[in-house]
Amino acid sequence: MTEIGATPSLSNTPKTPSLPGKATHSEGVAGLLRVMLLVSVSALAACGGGSDDPAVNDGTSNDGGNSSGSTNPDITSGAGDCTFVLSSDITSPTRLVNTPNQCDYLLTSSVDVRSLLTIDPGTVIRSEPDRRISVGGGELRAIGTPDQRIVFEGLAPVQGYWRGIDVDSARNVVMDYVDIKDAGQICNLLFCADVGVLIADTTLSFTNSSVSNSYVIGMSITGSTRVDAFSNNRFFGNGLSGLSANIELIPELDAGSDYFGIERANGNPVVRVSSGAQESGAVFQWKALNAPYFVAGFMNIEGGILQLDPGVEIVFDEEAWMTVEGNGVLKALGTATDPVIFRGAQARPGYWDGIRMSDTNFETNILQHTILSHSGNTEGLLSAFAALRLDESFITLSNTRFSDNARWGIYCTEPNSVTNASVIVDGGGNSFSNNASGALPNLCSIR
Repeated sequence: MTEIGATPSLSNTPKTPSLPGKATHSEGVAGLLRVMLLVSVSALAACGGGSDDPAVNDGTSNDGGNSSGSTNPDITSGAGDCTFVLSSDITSPTRLVNTPNQCDYLLTSSVDVRSLLTIDPGTVIRSEPDRRISVGGGELRAIGTPDQRIVFEGLAPVQGYWRGIDVDSARNVVMDYVDIKDAGQICNLLFCADVGVLIADTTLSFTNSSVSNSYVIGMSITGSTRVDAFSNNRFFGNGLSGLSANIELIPELDAGSDYFGIERANGNPVVRVSSGAQESGAVFQWKALNAPYFVAGFMNIEGGILQLDPGVEIVFDEEAWMTVEGNGVLKALGTATDPVIFRGAQARPGYWDGIRMSDTNFETNILQHTILSHSGNTEGLLSAFAALRLDESFITLSNTRFSDNARWGIYCTEPNSVTNASVIVDGGGNSFSNNASGALPNLCSIR
C-alpha cells in the first residue's frame, strides 16, 4: 500500500493540542522520521519501497488483500501550512496519514479514487476552491475515532468553497467520525446534483459523522445505494437542507441523528424526499425525526406498505402530490399526542395537491390520528381536488382531521360499477373544518 507523503515537509505551524484527532508534535515527528528512514534512498522517495511497515507499499493492502501498490507521484510536500499536496488520482491502494501539522493534505486539483483509499484517524484534508474528490469504482475507508476525527474542509470556512465528495458506483464507502465542511456548489451541468456529498449506487456506512456549511444540500443518498449503517450523524449550517434521500432509502434514517441543525439551523431544516416511487413489496417504516420530511415534487406508493410512525410530519411543496395505487398500502399510525401530519410548506389552502388513492382496495389502508391540511391545488399535473381522493379504493379513518383545504376534505370519484365503489370505514372521531367544497360528496360509501 502506498503511504502518501513519503518525504514530508514539516511546516512551521504545529498542530494545536486542542484540535481533536491531532497527534502531539513529538509523536508526529517520530512517526515521520520512521517513514523518512524507510525512504531515504531517492528512488524510493517518490514511490515508497518494500518494508515491514504496513503503511508503506509492499503490494499488500491493509486488510490482507493483494494489490498492485503502484505510486501516485503527484502527492508531494511543499503545501504551505499543509504537510503534503494531494493532486493526482488514486489508482492503487493508498493511505493518507495523520501528521503533526494542523493540515495534513492540500487538495490542489480534483482527484478520482479508482482503488482503495484509506484515511487514518485524525487526518485533515483541506481543499483549494472548486476541487472535488470523486470515488467511482474504488473504495473509501475513512474511520476516525471520537478523539481523532477525520476532517474534509475548505481552505476558508465559506459555504461551497470546494465542490465536495462525489461517490458514484463505488465498491464501498465507510465513514465513521468524519466531518465534511464547506463543500457543495450549484452545478451547471446536466445530471449532476447540487450537493456537498453525493452517494449514488454504492454500499454506504455513515456513522458518528457530520456534513456542514454546504452552499446547497449537505448530503444526498440516491440511486440503488445500499445503506449498511446510518446513525448518530449531524447535518447543520447548510444553505438548503442537510440531507436528501430516495424514497425507498428513507427507512434507513435513524431518529437519533440531527437533521434540523441544532448547532446551526440548515437553510431549509427538512429531510428532502427525492421524487420517485416506492415499488418493492416490503414494509417501509418512516420514523419521526427532529425535522419534517419534505416532498418537492411527488411521491408514489406503488408497492409495499408505507408505514408512518407517530409524530411523522410530511411537508409538500407547491403543486406537489402523493399517490397510493395498485399494490401500494398507506398506514398512517398517529396517536392523540403524536399525530401524523400531511401539510403544505406554506399554511394556506390550495398550496399542494393532495393524496390520491387509486385501485388500492386493501383493508390495511388506514389513517389514524392524522391531520391533512392546505391541499386543493389544481394548477399541477395531477389534481386530486381534495385532501384525500379515492378512486375505487378502500380506507379506514379514525380520529383524522381534514382542515383548511381549498377543495373537498375527501372526494370519491364515480365508480365503474357498484361493486367498485370506494369504501370509507368510519372508525369515529373524524372531523372536517374550513374545506372550501365541503366535507365529502355523496359518492363515497361509508360504513
